[in-house]
Amino acid sequence: MMDSFDDRPNPFRRLRVPALGTTALAVAIGWLVFNPPSLLEPPPAELPEPRAVGEIRVADIAEEFDVDGMVEYDQSLSIDHPGSGTITAITETMGPLPSGEVLFRVDNAPTVALQGETPAYRTMTIDSVGDDVLQLEQALVELGYDTAGVLNVDGVYTSYTADLVELWQTDLGLDGNGRVTYGDVVFVPAGFEIGSALASVGDRVGDDPILELRTADRVVRFNVGLGDLGSLPVGTVVQVRLPSRESFDAEVLLLAQAGGGQWAATARPVDPLALDDADAIPVDVSWNEIIAEQATVVSAGAVRRLDSGRYAIEVVGTSDLDTEFMFVDVGAMSGRDVQLLSGPPAGTTVIVP
Repeated sequence: MMDSFDDRPNPFRRLRVPALGTTALAVAIGWLVFNPPSLLEPPPAELPEPRAVGEIRVADIAEEFDVDGMVEYDQSLSIDHPGSGTITAITETMGPLPSGEVLFRVDNAPTVALQGETPAYRTMTIDSVGDDVLQLEQALVELGYDTAGVLNVDGVYTSYTADLVELWQTDLGLDGNGRVTYGDVVFVPAGFEIGSALASVGDRVGDDPILELRTADRVVRFNVGLGDLGSLPVGTVVQVRLPSRESFDAEVLLLAQAGGGQWAATARPVDPLALDDADAIPVDVSWNEIIAEQATVVSAGAVRRLDSGRYAIEVVGTSDLDTEFMFVDVGAMSGRDVQLLSGPPAGTTVIVP
C-alpha cells in the first residue's frame, strides 16, 4: 500500500525558521556588545616614507679626468736590408733576442743581430775606428771567439779583429774574408726582442722592413688637452682599465707636445704586466687632481640653490621629520661632493633628496 501524503499545515514547521532568525540576530547583537564599534573607525593614516640622509664629513675634493689610451710596446725597431736580392730565410724565433742571432738571409747571406746602441752604417774593415767597431769587438768576445783573451777592445779594427771575424763568418757558413759588409750585422740596443715578421720568404728586398723588433716592456700612451695639463705632472699615478675590466696603475714618465693643443703622455706600469702579444690594446685612463685637501664636504645632492642665489642644506634633528634649513657658503665642487666654507660641522646629518 502506498504511504499517504498529509498536506495539512504543521504549526511546528512554520515556527522553526522564525526561531532560527531570532537566534542569529541575538548572536550578532551580543558580538557587537562585547566588541566595541572599532570596525566602524577609519584605518590608521600611513606613515611617511623615511627620507634619505647623509653626513657632513672631512675629505679631499678631487676633479676626475678620463681619457682613451693605448697600451703599447715601449719601443719598436724596424729592420730592413740595404742591399738587393731575395729573402731566403727569416727567423722563426719570437721573443728574447740573443746576441749573434741570425735574423734573416738574403740570397742565403745572413744578417746577424749584435748588441749595441750605435746602428751599423758602413762596412767595417782593417783600420776602421769607431763605436760600431767597439760593439763588434765586444760581441766577438761575448760569442767566445777571443779564446786567447788578447783582443784589445778599443774600437780599432786590427788584423787580429779581422782574424776573429773570419772565424765567426766561417761558423755562419760563409767564406770568411775578415770584413763586415754593411748589411751583415744589425746592432740592437739591450732589451729588444723579436716582435713579428713583416715580410715573407721569397719576397724581394726593397724599402719595406723585414722584421720588427720591440722592447718587452709595455707603456700606456694617451693625450691630454692643454687646459688639463696642470692636473697631470710627471710622476702622477694614473689608473688604467683594460677591455677585460682589469685595472692597473701606471706612473707618468714623459709629456711631449703633440700638436693641436694636445700633449702626449707616456706612463709606465707600476708593476709588470702579463698581457697577450697584441701590438696595441685600447684602454681607459683616469686620474684625479686634488683641488681642496681635507675640506668639510657634503654630498652635492644635499645642497639646494635658493631663488635668492644663496645655498642651503636641510639639517636633521631628532628624526628626518624634525629638520631645519641652514644657509651655507660653498667652495670647490667635484662630481659628487661640495666643499662647505660655512655652516654645520662635520658629523652633522642632512637630508639628501
